[in-house]
Amino acid sequence: MREYQERDERRDEVKHTVKALQTAAPEGRADDLRRLLDAHPELLDARGVDFHGQTALHKAAWNNRIECVRLLLERGADVRIRDYGDNAYALHFAAEAAHIQIVEILVEAGSDVSGEGDDHHVNVLGWATCRGRVREDIAEYLLRRGAKLNIWSAIALNRADDVRRFVRNDPSILTARMSRNEHQRAPLHHAAAVNRPSMDTIALHLLVAKKNADAMRWLIDRGVDVNAKRVLWDCNHTALHVTTELEGGAIELTRMLLDAGADPNIRDDKYHATVLGWAEYCGQPQIADLLRQRGAAT
Repeated sequence: MREYQERDERRDEVKHTVKALQTAAPEGRADDLRRLLDAHPELLDARGVDFHGQTALHKAAWNNRIECVRLLLERGADVRIRDYGDNAYALHFAAEAAHIQIVEILVEAGSDVSGEGDDHHVNVLGWATCRGRVREDIAEYLLRRGAKLNIWSAIALNRADDVRRFVRNDPSILTARMSRNEHQRAPLHHAAAVNRPSMDTIALHLLVAKKNADAMRWLIDRGVDVNAKRVLWDCNHTALHVTTELEGGAIELTRMLLDAGADPNIRDDKYHATVLGWAEYCGQPQIADLLRQRGAAT
């Protein structure tokens, strides 16, 4: 099914326009987005050219671009479309990363506040509480609008009485497991995970992925551990590893991390590869050259 979904038989000129739409939306370039939609209204809900299969609405919501979100909804963007990578609505991504106002706009536009069936098996509320940050304001809003609490969100929100109620009603829930994306954690593992001091590490990795140099610098100035590995699937790795995966490269981000003391010779936990190994594999020659200059080994 994934191979079928990822098959893209659209003409090259269509793919080019879709890519332009889906670059303008997350970058917040509302005027460019409006111009493209005026010329190509049929591509409003088009999926991207990568394997994630996201729409422009997904990307605008995830990147907290409220003007673009409003524009897309005004044009009739479908809030019910799920992406391929996470089987998630734009609302899932907004609940994880965007301002509460974007969450409210999407719900008012008809998005399902429950969102059951996402690949993480935690629903929209879980994206607001179980994926690195506990966003209590968004959780409270979603609950008011009809979202249902589950054991995972109850733990993340530190609602001990609700956790006791879940266990009392179904003692077997103590052996329940989260999805593979969360390492199939049991409730006790989850309780430990959401309370450990790893939030800054997750924030750093997300900021690198979004190429947000200013926010990275803010974290670095406040002592974030630039060598900490993020627990992600079964391939835990450092922020330096992340720079090698970015489209178009991110050599300035690589340099910033190295200047802050990032060790290029730390190996990831799955492939046991250094950052230089990742850079060579991902086809990032500039980053690879910089790493060699800084003493990196393969």
